[in-house]
Amino acid sequence: MNEYLINPQSLVTEMPLLDLERLMQFHASECRIRLYILVLDRDQKLASMASLNPLIARLGTDREICLAIYPLGEPWRARFMVSPLVSKTSSLASLAEMAQDCIDDAQEVTDAEQQLQRFAVRLSTRLFWLEKSLPAMGSEALTSRAAAQLTEVATSVGDDPSSSLFALPFGEGLAAVVVTSLLSLAAVVGLFLALRFWVRFKAARKIHPIWVLPEGEIQPRLGGAFSGGAGAVIQYRPQTPPVT
Repeated sequence: MNEYLINPQSLVTEMPLLDLERLMQFHASECRIRLYILVLDRDQKLASMASLNPLIARLGTDREICLAIYPLGEPWRARFMVSPLVSKTSSLASLAEMAQDCIDDAQEVTDAEQQLQRFAVRLSTRLFWLEKSLPAMGSEALTSRAAAQLTEVATSVGDDPSSSLFALPFGEGLAAVVVTSLLSLAAVVGLFLALRFWVRFKAARKIHPIWVLPEGEIQPRLGGAFSGGAGAVIQYRPQTPPVT
């Protein structure tokens, strides 16, 4: 088992695993900053930062350390931790840029194991450059070492909840569930009202209107209401002849 590539769930297959092990063995023999990569499964989250303490304690204090926590297939969720001397001798901006550069390079390909290989190669290269900023061996900065303590390096996606590497505490997790449920309910109600309005609108368009012309009042002419003023006179005469 390679001590630098920590693959407890055997997520990396044999050939990529051998390539990564050779790379990290070479890095450990040549660079003052040892590189460790802990491989997690896709969507896997750690309970808390404290859950890493047993692992960090086993890494030792004789060398500077960079620990990368890498969810396989999700390089944007990767997190970086470095020993105090590394964080003190490098600016936060340069460390964040290094972390983001490794994430961006991994995302140049889509295959999960190729992403991990590109990530490891780029991080190893950047650590060789970062080594140049460390104080010389034997300086006062290296005379006393405390127990292994690592500082997390911030990345540009660190505030995105979807990229979180650690599970939310119970209260925050419950609040997130409640908010998500309320937003989902509001979306369903809005969709229902919009659909109801659309159905009514379509039904109203199918009704054929009946046009009724207004009945205007017609003024009578020549005094007759219905005859237009015309009249007729009938005279009856008796049939007996007149007396002569």
